[in-house]
Amino acid sequence: MAPFPYASSVFYFEGAGESGKSTIVKQMRILHVNGFNAEEKKQKVLDIRKNVKDAIVTVVSAMSTLIPPVPIGNPSNESRIDYIKSIAPLSDFDYTEEFFEHAKQLWDDEGVKACFERSNEYQLIDCAQYFLDRIESVRSNDYTPTDQDLLRCRVLTSGIFETRFQVDKVNFQ
Repeated sequence: MAPFPYASSVFYFEGAGESGKSTIVKQMRILHVNGFNAEEKKQKVLDIRKNVKDAIVTVVSAMSTLIPPVPIGNPSNESRIDYIKSIAPLSDFDYTEEFFEHAKQLWDDEGVKACFERSNEYQLIDCAQYFLDRIESVRSNDYTPTDQDLLRCRVLTSGIFETRFQVDKVNFQ
């Protein structure tokens, strides 16, 4: 990208994890740099599905560790919890229909929802409810993330990333 012909402002964001640094940059890109193209959106599908997995694993795992523990609403969902806990350590995971069906049924369970309501008592990614509420669209083979999905997606970032944009003839990078 060629240098801007006007004055330029440089911003450097640093802070604790999940404090919104990357989200600010993504928002500026959406508003001022024509957003994300189809290929970039497609590349985020796996990250979003991982957010669904991380969220449901965390919530169902917390059910037995909270004091007092949170019982499952529907006892027939115990096997679904066992399945979710069994896939928790897998980093190379295929997001199958079986996974999404178990996650959806568990997210609809009253006990799981009660445990989610106590998420201030354990560490849960902030996009958990957003993506668990959208399991049906995220599971689709032709799923394309929306701008809101991209903003909500939690991905561990490290290093330095540069984004340039212009607002009212003022250049930012």
